[in-house]
Amino acid sequence: MEEDLTGTIDVNDKDKTRTFEIKWKWEFETGSTEEEIIKNNLMDSEDVQNIRDYIFTIHVSGEQIKL
Repeated sequence: MEEDLTGTIDVNDKDKTRTFEIKWKWEFETGSTEEEIIKNNLMDSEDVQNIRDYIFTIHVSGEQIKL
């Protein structure tokens, strides 16, 4: 993703923001035994019904450069 998350915002740019859609894959079938997989799948199914908001911490750094 680093290639997509780098770039320059020009001083004259009216829009000083960049928006990126970040997706992740929620793995089902986690566990090392059949019993663990069944238990974890039940927990995953319950979580997906109860969790509506996800919070991510994203760290961004920038620097002013002279071109």
